[in-house]
Amino acid sequence: MASKKKVVIIGSRKDDATRFVAEAVERRRARAIVVETDRVPDSVTLSWEDGDVLWDGECLSDLRSFYIKAIRLSLPVPEAEALSARNFPRWQEQYLAERERQSLLHSILRSLNRRGCSFINPMEAVELHGGALVQKIGEADLTEERMALLANCPVLFQQQIQGDEFRAYVLDGEPVAAFRIPTEGVVDARQNLDKVKPGRLPKEAWELCIRGAKALGMVFTAVDLRRTPEGAFVALEFNPTPAISFFDDPRDGKVITRLSSYLVAKA
Repeated sequence: MASKKKVVIIGSRKDDATRFVAEAVERRRARAIVVETDRVPDSVTLSWEDGDVLWDGECLSDLRSFYIKAIRLSLPVPEAEALSARNFPRWQEQYLAERERQSLLHSILRSLNRRGCSFINPMEAVELHGGALVQKIGEADLTEERMALLANCPVLFQQQIQGDEFRAYVLDGEPVAAFRIPTEGVVDARQNLDKVKPGRLPKEAWELCIRGAKALGMVFTAVDLRRTPEGAFVALEFNPTPAISFFDDPRDGKVITRLSSYLVAKA
């Protein structure tokens, strides 16, 4: 009997999105290996020995299909609760230890990616992505005192486009599914996720999504779009680890079906 195909999912079993993908892979008679990086090194081991990557004793180096759903990136913003449990006398030592832990995780993932494994998405496509709720600028935000705060960290300003928002899922250069989110009464469409409905996009909108995904090195992405009053589509964001359950059925919807089938096919 042929051995089962294996798909590595990097996330957390506490996370619904990770679990949905793992379950969809298992339904396709492949084995889902969930690599929970937040458990390293407290309750599981992740090592790099003689070129082989071992997750809790299991070799990942010969596996071909990887899906990144959740991993903390870049220099960490430490969670005081988690760090305090590691018994360091000073916060500086806690911070340095966490930075070294993340460096190991990122180095391992990059080494696997460079072996020619299929990654959704490559680390380079994930690491610089971040997000926060969008807020509308008012007069109170333009005072000298408020403007001086811009020296503290980068801020993204973008023109507000009135009208409904669309979310378009793209996988390996092909359209998967689109959804429409009403924006009446809110600035950020995520505040209206309970009103999501299936949507339709014209060819030019899909072409924009596919071009953008390719330029950003994303195999799988969800693109947030709005349409100007003149009818042109504008891409607001390309998500490298997109949520599925808020938009489509996370067990047998079109998005999870295509994604899990792709992961198994690449294994």
